[in-house]
Amino acid sequence: MKLLFFAVLLLPVSASALGPMRGGVQLGPSTSLPGYDTGSTVQDQNETSFWGGVHAEIALKEPFYIQPELLYAPYEISLYCPSGCAAINPAKYELSYLELPVLLKAKFGKGNFKPYVFAGPNIGFLLDSSITTQINIFGYSAGIKIDLKDATESIKLAGDIGWGVEWAFHKSVSFVADMRYSLGLTEIYKGSSGNKLNGFKGLFGIAFDLKN
Repeated sequence: MKLLFFAVLLLPVSASALGPMRGGVQLGPSTSLPGYDTGSTVQDQNETSFWGGVHAEIALKEPFYIQPELLYAPYEISLYCPSGCAAINPAKYELSYLELPVLLKAKFGKGNFKPYVFAGPNIGFLLDSSITTQINIFGYSAGIKIDLKDATESIKLAGDIGWGVEWAFHKSVSFVADMRYSLGLTEIYKGSSGNKLNGFKGLFGIAFDLKN
């Protein structure tokens, strides 16, 4: 599976095959949906963070495009005990990645307003990983933060799929907005099972012509 992802990311495209090229910046909310097996007592809770970065869009044969992206992607996952769970309640896992999705996009329509769909692999390189928890003992509470980078896999693989709209408000500049679902394909933590990172992500941004 890892070899397949690297093959897609490194797939060579000859310069003569490149069509018009665009670039852009984007930012939006991300909701983490952890695939944790938390048992019958501990429950997970969705957290929303903000992510963003830059992208390029390379025209292939109409209506298809290749869109590589470079994104800073933080994730937050909260675990809590609804009723008496030992002495720890709650805990928040925080992770951040540099993500490189490579998406195949198809656009529809001929006017200034174009819907599109896309799908492709997403490889993430770990930047940081930690857990912050509140410990309650004998009526006293204290917050502690523990670095988990050494216990976290350095590479995360996922598959992204989604849809969006593009509105050209100028001959060379467009507003873009999309929603995507990211399905985690690898474990987050070393030696773990069932701890994959999924999530819904929204992005809003501006795209502009780089090469005609």
